[in-house]
Amino acid sequence: MAEAAILSGTKVASEVRESLRTEVEEMGLSGIRPNLQIVQVGDREDSAAYIGMKLKAGNEIGIKLLQAVRKLNEDTNVHGIIVQMPLDSEYKIDSRLILDAVSPEKDVDGLTTMSAGFVSRKELDAGFIPCTPAGCMELIKRSGIELAGCNAVVMGRSRIVGEPMRDLLVAHHCTVSKADLLVVAIGSENFVKGEWVKPGAVVIDCGINAVPDDTKKTGRRLVGDVEYEVAKTKASWITPVPGGVGPMTVAMLMRNTVIAARKHVKQLQKTGWNLSTLPLSRVTPVPSDIDVARSQTPKDISDLCHEIGILPSEVELYGRTKAKISLDILKRLQSRKNGMYVVVTGITPTPLGEGKSTTTMGLTQALGAHVGRNVFACVRQPSQGPTFGIKGGAAGGGYSQVIPMEEFNLHLTGDIHAITAANNLLAAQIDARMFHEKTQTDPDLFRRLVPSVGGKRTFSEIQVRRLKKLGIEKRNPDDLTPEEIAKFVRLNIDPDTITWQRVMDTNDRFLRKIRIGLSPTEKGHSRDCQFDIAVASEVMAALALTTDLGDLRERLGRLVVASDLDGNPVTADDLGVGGAMTVLMKDAIRPNLMQSLEGTPVFVHAGPFANIAHGNSSILADRIALKLVGEEGFVVTEAGFGADIGMEKFFNIKCRYSGLIPNAVVLVATIRALKMHGGGPTENVDLVVKGCANLRKQIENANKFGIPVVVGINYFPTDTPAELQAVRAESLNAGAVEAVVCKHWALGGEGAVDLAKAVEKACQLPSNFKFLYDLDVGIAEKIEKIAKEIYGADGIELSDEAQIKIDRYTRQGFGNLPICMAKTHLSLSHDPSLKGAPKNFVLPIRDVRASVGAGFLFPLVGTMTTMPGLPTRPCVFDISIDPETGRTTYFRNHPWKRTFSNLLAAATFEQQKRRFHSLVLKPILSPEYSPVVQRSFLGLVYVTRKIFMLLRFCAKDFFFSYSIVGSAHDHGHAMLVKSAAALVAFSLLACISDGLPLLTWGPVQIIRNIVFGTRSASFREERSSDADTYIGEVNLTSPAPVQEDAETRVDPSPLLKVDLPIYGTRCYGVLGCLSITTDWYSTLRPVNVFPSAREDINTTFLLFNPEGNVKTVNASGSSFSVLISSGDFNVSWPTVFIIHGYLDTGFRTWVRAIAEALKAVELCNVIAVDWNGGSLVQYIQSTANIRLVALEIVYLLKFLRDHHDLRFGNVHLIGHSLGAHTAGYVGSHLSGIGRITALDPAEPYFQGLPEFIRLDPGDAEFVDAIHTDGNSIFMLGYGMSQPCGHVDFYPNGGRQQPGCSLVRVPLNFLFEGVESASRDVVACNHQAAIKYFLESIKSSCPFMSIECSSYSDFLAGRCLDCGSDSSGCAEMGFRAGHYKSRLGNRELVKMYAVTNSYPPYCLYQYGVSVSLGKPSHAKKTLKGFLYASIEGKKGILPHKNLTDIEIPGNFERGNTYNFLLRSPVDVGSIVRVDLHWDYYQAYHDPSTLCILVCSKHLYVSKVAVSYLDSVRSDTRSPIRNDTFCDERFLYTEVQSTSWAYFKLNDACH
Repeated sequence: MAEAAILSGTKVASEVRESLRTEVEEMGLSGIRPNLQIVQVGDREDSAAYIGMKLKAGNEIGIKLLQAVRKLNEDTNVHGIIVQMPLDSEYKIDSRLILDAVSPEKDVDGLTTMSAGFVSRKELDAGFIPCTPAGCMELIKRSGIELAGCNAVVMGRSRIVGEPMRDLLVAHHCTVSKADLLVVAIGSENFVKGEWVKPGAVVIDCGINAVPDDTKKTGRRLVGDVEYEVAKTKASWITPVPGGVGPMTVAMLMRNTVIAARKHVKQLQKTGWNLSTLPLSRVTPVPSDIDVARSQTPKDISDLCHEIGILPSEVELYGRTKAKISLDILKRLQSRKNGMYVVVTGITPTPLGEGKSTTTMGLTQALGAHVGRNVFACVRQPSQGPTFGIKGGAAGGGYSQVIPMEEFNLHLTGDIHAITAANNLLAAQIDARMFHEKTQTDPDLFRRLVPSVGGKRTFSEIQVRRLKKLGIEKRNPDDLTPEEIAKFVRLNIDPDTITWQRVMDTNDRFLRKIRIGLSPTEKGHSRDCQFDIAVASEVMAALALTTDLGDLRERLGRLVVASDLDGNPVTADDLGVGGAMTVLMKDAIRPNLMQSLEGTPVFVHAGPFANIAHGNSSILADRIALKLVGEEGFVVTEAGFGADIGMEKFFNIKCRYSGLIPNAVVLVATIRALKMHGGGPTENVDLVVKGCANLRKQIENANKFGIPVVVGINYFPTDTPAELQAVRAESLNAGAVEAVVCKHWALGGEGAVDLAKAVEKACQLPSNFKFLYDLDVGIAEKIEKIAKEIYGADGIELSDEAQIKIDRYTRQGFGNLPICMAKTHLSLSHDPSLKGAPKNFVLPIRDVRASVGAGFLFPLVGTMTTMPGLPTRPCVFDISIDPETGRTTYFRNHPWKRTFSNLLAAATFEQQKRRFHSLVLKPILSPEYSPVVQRSFLGLVYVTRKIFMLLRFCAKDFFFSYSIVGSAHDHGHAMLVKSAAALVAFSLLACISDGLPLLTWGPVQIIRNIVFGTRSASFREERSSDADTYIGEVNLTSPAPVQEDAETRVDPSPLLKVDLPIYGTRCYGVLGCLSITTDWYSTLRPVNVFPSAREDINTTFLLFNPEGNVKTVNASGSSFSVLISSGDFNVSWPTVFIIHGYLDTGFRTWVRAIAEALKAVELCNVIAVDWNGGSLVQYIQSTANIRLVALEIVYLLKFLRDHHDLRFGNVHLIGHSLGAHTAGYVGSHLSGIGRITALDPAEPYFQGLPEFIRLDPGDAEFVDAIHTDGNSIFMLGYGMSQPCGHVDFYPNGGRQQPGCSLVRVPLNFLFEGVESASRDVVACNHQAAIKYFLESIKSSCPFMSIECSSYSDFLAGRCLDCGSDSSGCAEMGFRAGHYKSRLGNRELVKMYAVTNSYPPYCLYQYGVSVSLGKPSHAKKTLKGFLYASIEGKKGILPHKNLTDIEIPGNFERGNTYNFLLRSPVDVGSIVRVDLHWDYYQAYHDPSTLCILVCSKHLYVSKVAVSYLDSVRSDTRSPIRNDTFCDERFLYTEVQSTSWAYFKLNDACH
């Protein structure tokens, strides 16, 4: 018989590999390269041989093969895994357990139990066929044998070959019995003898065995399980060894790997999600945001990842509701096309809000949960600062939110903390490097910067970067010349150019300006700097704009922190910290995954400021989301502020760096916001159309970039159909493709379905996206392009500083960076008061700064606050934790804030009454309370009202008439007390608002108007047929008023005039516009109104000429030229304005007295400001009117500057009460005002509020305040106790003045006249500041004040030290201005003084220090009374009690005791001090008994007297210290009831 034909596995395998190569190349076009990884244990020769073959084959067809010894299932780049068998180890290993650990999708060896099961069940396409059996089958087919019905024998039972081979043959309908086909896989050389083979059979030899062979280089050769030489003479086909089954096994492995990769490609092409949405359980009315958020149970975040196609290896879980997503997902999905890219922006913001975040979430929920699209929301991470401050959280609102809200707002995954750490590491390195450079020589610096390790010095990678930057090619540290060493080690940072600040994620106003380096260890190297809020860090902006970890490393290295002394930029890499910062940011670079209320995915990543930065979430989050949603999906991201800022930066900066092209813009608007732009909030279609000017301009701006615009009208219940239709028509006419009304706040995604469908259609339109400007044009040209095209300006005006910066940045190579405009978000212009679409303005550019690391320049149009402050009542009061559950509690706004918001949102007075009844009175008079409680409650109210009537505190009699519905059971006395106290408080406030207008502030008047109105009612009780119930309701009917005497009746009508609305902007002609934003509201200022009309306030300027006459000019007449026409006004003189306060006028005696006193002591212009038309009204209206009065003063000052060259630094504003805050408003509008003096600035509606609402040190170059009535308003104190100036004076502690008691009223009539005494009856302490300031103008007494930690310490004489530079002392009043030169950078310095109870008020102060000796015979402790008499060259201060008048002092030998004496007389230089001692002895106090052996004498070693002189510019030390003693003795014995005198002697012991 002829020899068998050879089945060459080598040849067939080559053909298989060639076909696979073609397929792999085609696959590579889509970015996929099949990847196989091999796990081998031990170094068995046969295994090593096969692995070598596999590696060679893999290289031939381009498959990347790696050897690994770890589990590789989760690596998305790996498509196939094989575990080389057997596992060669000295330890016992469960091979089946190891094999089954391989994922079935990657089991290209086909050896797992699941793969074996598929073969056994004849499901050959479900898994992978083991490679050797598959290779055998391929060879068998090449032999041409008919398998169906063939008799086959398989020798060997191994799970690798034998068993699967049998199953394969059975699957191909072979009968495994006689040997028509013989497959041998025993593992024993030549086991099957040749004569055993049936003639004509096909023999497949799977064995591979090594036998000794001296003819081979290795000394061994490979043979099969079949006796080959004999068998080939009987078989028709036979496989050789080697070169038979072995190559086919490898080829089949390659084919399986390619099949696995092909399946992976198909999976990538499959973009549909299996998203399970969360149903909403909506409630009407919509609860608070936190209640809505907690009503939903979020999906497990790992489940959400599975639904949207994120693999487990790409997720790092942070609990069950949030996770970090790996950037590797971009590599896995690189071949998938991006989805639709939608940006949500808004019209120019107003205090009423537009709801961009809510619309973003509502649109996302609509697309995902209702339209069935793959959709991702990408939003910014909120700062923790506002969360704990006044704003609270930011996660959308209503039924369109990110959940869980607590996780979203607090910490999240720590990204902002990482930014804080990286930022502050750089800040620390700046100061450390400057310190070391100042304290070390060049060689010392070089030795420490490049230390020797093991006798060898090398540069680190980041130091090599610096060498390249310096142009130094040497890499051996020992080769550098001294000059090169100096260049390398010396950064020479110019401290005045440092722009890098420390940051923290907490609002802290006291870190806005600090001094660092005050420790002795810093050797005097201190400097002024500040803290910013963490999200203002450039590191945050760099994170948001980075595209991968390498890019982030480069951006952080490029961060410019300062300039050197030659003007060159100093970077983070120069400081050696770029790499370390990147390490801190390695986790923060990964986006955070959360979900919406309806279970759609949300990326929360990065949160840069929208003014000094670009205000958009991260590029990385958008890119990953666009890949995950697929070609038909949507990614919705939000741009901060209005479209003129956030959207413009999104296009010109974010899209420029990301390379992403948006498909549509959603422009959010509200009817009420458009009304604000139109000039008012009332229902008025014309106002809406007028306000649409802003909407039209923003649509035009979006169209400039070639992107379709959809307008989303965020619906409110107060919107009318006519208004909605008007906005839609205006939008379409302006170029929007659609305008849709949205109700997602109340309905969730269902309320935004129409918007979602409109966005779908818009995304199908062609996008002709283009940038607004090219990067290669000049910096100024790019700025001007934005100003003209986006803002509508006529051009730009560059300050000198801005031009210098532009030239510098151009020279430094930064001129090709994009522009990030830093301007107000409240207007398209630079003026926040200009609403709508302003025209005919020039945009002033104050400065230009660089964020080189982030990658943009930001011109400053205004002043940007980068560190917010905490309000008086921050949100921290409302946030806590449940220790049992660990759950955040009460994460919401204060309930009374919501109550007032709902109350004030009512459009009409009737609605306000109804809401007040439901929100306030109904809970107090709850039906749950029994009739006993309710009758007692109303009875107490009735009695309280009658008591007030009897005392004549109320102008009208108001009664409550209620019907009460309640159950018969009693809920206890605690409820009675609570309810009764609440309504009594309302009654009290109502009485006060009628009878004491000085106290009508805040919510009092609103409550009084709504509850009581101007009507009265009778108290009645109606019993129903049901004996246990009462019937009724609030009934404000108007029976006849109670009769009162004409002399005692007060007409409340002028006090009840409240000028509504509550929000918006109102313009006052040439004076400009005023806005009321949400920032004006707090629990201390719950109600805000606009100023009255100019003609109602009737501001008048009174110019006092040298002759004492007064020239008056009405402000609204604008005839200011009259002031200077007669020569009574000299522009070269200082100009002083006197501004009165509440319930006052400019014609008062005190105003004239101050004016005449000022003109008597210096040449000056004095102008009194009379605004009595705005001050003689209800207090809350007056607090609003002063804002307009300030604009009147500003207008006058600008007139004098523009026409007569008045210098603002020569202006001194003096304001009393509300007048003080008026002066502050003037200073906030005009930079450079020389001085503001506040005379007891008003407390109600100002104390504890942000600086823009009240007077603060930033309002003038020097601000001094005198506080005299600092008790709470509830204690009838009208003045602020809070410091508000550079220096704040607190005479007599600042609360109770010594002359302000009822017994002093008759004396005040004698001393000060009828007018002043009458005012003292009501507000004596409040008026005291005026008296002290008036006296200080002419008095030779200096009103000396001393800085001290507290008034008690001051009285105890513990603060008689002005410091080496005299900065601890100042003269209160007119001459306080001398203190400015010694103030430095200090603010809010508190100083104390004492005054007399009647004129003259100024007192001279003497600190007396008594040092006791300690002779052995002296009693250790004595009690008694000590008196002093001080004699000076000008007079004597006689017999002053140093101790308390009634309580004896305790004196211990060897100690020193300090006392403070005051005198209205200046005794001059002190020459002698007398002490008088009275020993205290009481029989009820045994310690004081002194019989026979003890001494009652006081032994004084010396007396020191410190006294204050005036602090003038020519006097360095205001405190004189003299010592007095008898130099002949160590101490002077002062006998009880006797005097002893002490002479001036500098040689005292």
